[in-house]
Amino acid sequence: MCAFWHHSSRPPEDNTAVRTASTFTITAIPEPSTYVAALGLLALMLWPLRHRLIKDAKSILGLRAPLRDRLAGKA
Repeated sequence: MCAFWHHSSRPPEDNTAVRTASTFTITAIPEPSTYVAALGLLALMLWPLRHRLIKDAKSILGLRAPLRDRLAGKA
């Protein structure tokens, strides 16, 4: 049997425990549902901007000419 205690506390009077310094580390790991909720909220925020984001991405990548250039070509 091994007992752990902080270095500031006194060890038990009997010699059955070994004196060790222990460090407690709490690591927060989100559950998968947290990731799903974050993605859902991000989608809700970006949904109204979807047309503009797609249009901007296409113009940045050069997949389609801007509207005024297309209209100038028809005239």
